[in-house]
Amino acid sequence: MNGLKDKMKTMDGKKAIMDELNRKGIFNTAKVQVMDGGPAGITPSNVYMPAGILTKISADLVRIITRKRTADEIIGNRKKLGMWEQNDILTRNLEQLGETKPYTDKDNAPTVSLNPQFIYAGHYRFSVKAQPGDLESAQMALANISNEAEMYAAALETLAIEFNNTAFFGTTKQSGAYPVYGFLNNPSLDVYKTASSTIANTTFDTFFKDVRDLIQDVITKARGWASSDSNITIGIANARAMNFSVVNQYGQTVEEVLKKTFHNLKIVNSPELDAAYNSNDVMVCRIENTEAANVAETAVLGFSEIALASPVVRYETYSSQKFSSGSFGTIVYKPYMIARSYFTA
Repeated sequence: MNGLKDKMKTMDGKKAIMDELNRKGIFNTAKVQVMDGGPAGITPSNVYMPAGILTKISADLVRIITRKRTADEIIGNRKKLGMWEQNDILTRNLEQLGETKPYTDKDNAPTVSLNPQFIYAGHYRFSVKAQPGDLESAQMALANISNEAEMYAAALETLAIEFNNTAFFGTTKQSGAYPVYGFLNNPSLDVYKTASSTIANTTFDTFFKDVRDLIQDVITKARGWASSDSNITIGIANARAMNFSVVNQYGQTVEEVLKKTFHNLKIVNSPELDAAYNSNDVMVCRIENTEAANVAETAVLGFSEIALASPVVRYETYSSQKFSSGSFGTIVYKPYMIARSYFTA
């Protein structure tokens, strides 16, 4: 996406960008016939896709829908796991098991085994419309404001926020028989641990221990697949983010001391972690190792479409376009690479 604004200045550039976005599940077009406000096919003013969407989408709109959110930073990357038409998905997680014994010529060596685990998830589809009117657009143009561009931006921002929230909290509005779980209520993860720091008693020692214990929990569970040199992400509630700036007797902050040991540590604060577990603030740890269990990701944000573009429909004095997303929530492949804790007060 380098030079995005320059590429979007020409129709050929826009088509190239749209092709790339389509492969990522963004701005694909709904598989329905385009129609206007009246009976289909009567007027020539129907805006056919994808030509219609090409005239509407700007570099700013692309940045809104592709920008990394807190869920991307804390939980994992977005991954297309199913089709828009599906009500549920089934994905697999495969654990390899085995042990050895000392060699003899006539021994009965143990055999390896596989422990396949299947993850079922429901599908949550949600939509929003942009409907710029002719008069309001003309009035806002007097102030050099594009009513249409602002409405499209608001629609895509609304979709992105809902997708992000679903990744954390899941939803009960899914289609199909299976739930859509978020990161915070995912049953495949261990129970929350209790942090020792409180608002009244947060010192360098107490908070440093809280973070270290959380990382150690993952390293222990991972059984050799995680270490102090692994890619570690700590997500923390906004309300507790300043705990990382607490200093010790030598003037060093918690963050500075942690990063001397954990060289690939990333810290991300998130409002979604405020009061997220029984009204308590939350801290989480995720470690990535692309070789563990033959699965690249620890967890992913599963989706069918990020921004499915329905037809642009032209009415007498306004136009309308719907954008939709489909989320399967947070899919956890390696629960042993994640730990969560909460602060009691």
